[in-house]
Amino acid sequence: MTEDHLARLLGEGIHPVTGAKLGKRFPSLQPPRERIAARVARLDPGLRGEARAEAVQRIREEEVAKKPRTAVAGFDLTFSPPKSVSAIWGVADAGTQTLIAQAHHAAMRDTIALLEDRVAVTRVGRGGIAQMPVVGVIATAFDHYDSRAADPQLHTHVVVSNKVQGEHGRQPSPATIAKLRQQATLETRPEKELHSQAKLTADWRERAEVVLGEDATTWAQHLLDRGAAEARLRADDLGLEQIEDLASGAAWRSSSRSMQCLRWSW
Repeated sequence: MTEDHLARLLGEGIHPVTGAKLGKRFPSLQPPRERIAARVARLDPGLRGEARAEAVQRIREEEVAKKPRTAVAGFDLTFSPPKSVSAIWGVADAGTQTLIAQAHHAAMRDTIALLEDRVAVTRVGRGGIAQMPVVGVIATAFDHYDSRAADPQLHTHVVVSNKVQGEHGRQPSPATIAKLRQQATLETRPEKELHSQAKLTADWRERAEVVLGEDATTWAQHLLDRGAAEARLRADDLGLEQIEDLASGAAWRSSSRSMQCLRWSW
């Protein structure tokens, strides 16, 4: 997904590849200045002097007091493992780094799949009062490797579009799905110095060795080996029914915060 694709999807609300219309356009919301001018223009022409000045002032106060409204084009979801995991990842050998990153991405994909299945809905009807299930969400992911303090901080920003396809819509072609699922690499980012992962890893290992007094990669491997022997609870210690109960509870708590009226298709 390129910068132009994001501009079409998040800026104009159209298909990122074909430019086709995706549902309703983003609403064009008037700023307070324009709303005030429109209401003043509708005042009775016979209203003059002090009475008109009071009416104009009342309009200004009412419009300025309103909560600002903006069209929501999308959401930035940040997926980050615990800091201890990032610390190990930052100084571990390349193979272990790859395994940790794969586990992070797998957890991220599982979470997005759960969001698509249990949380994401589209609004229909007058005022969007009813909610219906969706086929899925449109998103693009950006991997980041360090914090703003230059510490190892493996995390992924997932930009999710506010445009979704309801279950009644048409399924996109396989070629379109492939294009939309391409993972982008962030080329520039303000207020941060950009370095390769190799350079970051070498710097983190050097800093860690000053504190540890030993080879950082070896220390990380010993820690992982010890952790494997001392693990108190593993995923396979739980039955599928227990995992399903925990996942259902988390999904219910997430979705119930914004539930209005749910309409199901039978």
